[in-house]
Amino acid sequence: VGRAPSPLRGLWAALVGGLCLCLGPGALRRAVDGRAFMAPALEIFSDTACPYAYLADAKFRRACETIGKAHVGFEPRWNSVAFRPYLLSPELEGAAPTPKIAHLEAKHGKPFNEMGSMIQLKERGLEFGLHYRFDPSDLASGTLDSHRVLRYVDTQGGPQAAFAYRRHLMKAFNEEGKALSDWSLLLEAVERVGADRDVAAAVLEGGAYALDVKWLDREARKEGIDVSPHYRFHTPTGVHSVAGSDEEDWHYLDAIYRSFPEQPQWGNWAEAAAKARTTAEAFSTLGERRQEGEGEGEVGAAEEVADAAVRAYRERFLQ
Repeated sequence: VGRAPSPLRGLWAALVGGLCLCLGPGALRRAVDGRAFMAPALEIFSDTACPYAYLADAKFRRACETIGKAHVGFEPRWNSVAFRPYLLSPELEGAAPTPKIAHLEAKHGKPFNEMGSMIQLKERGLEFGLHYRFDPSDLASGTLDSHRVLRYVDTQGGPQAAFAYRRHLMKAFNEEGKALSDWSLLLEAVERVGADRDVAAAVLEGGAYALDVKWLDREARKEGIDVSPHYRFHTPTGVHSVAGSDEEDWHYLDAIYRSFPEQPQWGNWAEAAAKARTTAEAFSTLGERRQEGEGEGEVGAAEEVADAAVRAYRERFLQ
């Protein structure tokens, strides 16, 4: 349906264009829902039932803790944080919960005991205090309702409440084997983060945000988001992404430094940012060599470089 152009819309476009020229090419960017992001801002594409998103959340939190210790008093203050739905199992929507292991086997086409990635995930999780479990009684389900309530929690309580709600659900799914289609679980999470349980119940019963979640999921895929989790950092110089299951907490630390490039109150900021980027690049090289199946010598050399980069940052900024 066509719509006549509005003079106010033209004025708004001119103002936005002028702001982009003043602040630089990466300062303002339009999101999938039409919102304009002003750096520093953060978008997180993930599913509440994604095991790798649970690990990524822990890595991101560790990165925030690290930068806070390296520069005492600093806390990332984003102009905007957007939680983007990325539905991994839409075929489960509207159906009764199914055994998680059986669902994984059907999805990957092989027995669970042959899924080395799940074993590695359990081991990596322990490094971050996460206790993944894959018991025969564990359940999997659709997650549309959990994302609908997440949008309400974010609206009422802001990013901190949304982070906490999301983390509560990811723990319930990954460590307790609970189905995220269970409304009582969703409402319990709402109460825990201080949002209004009655309003959340009305959201669930009335179908609120359902179209929003489905549309945002489709738009994310149109934009090329093809993995959960995907963290998109809007920095003053452009967009920087940290995505997938192999990224380390150092990649998130580097992304935070990129998002806040100038902090004059901390004289060592530029040096720390450079060392964090060197460390992230060293881990990227290590990951590439492992994926390419290079020999023990090449992988071992890359591990030594990454370990040395970590030590250099820690000795200089975390002592």
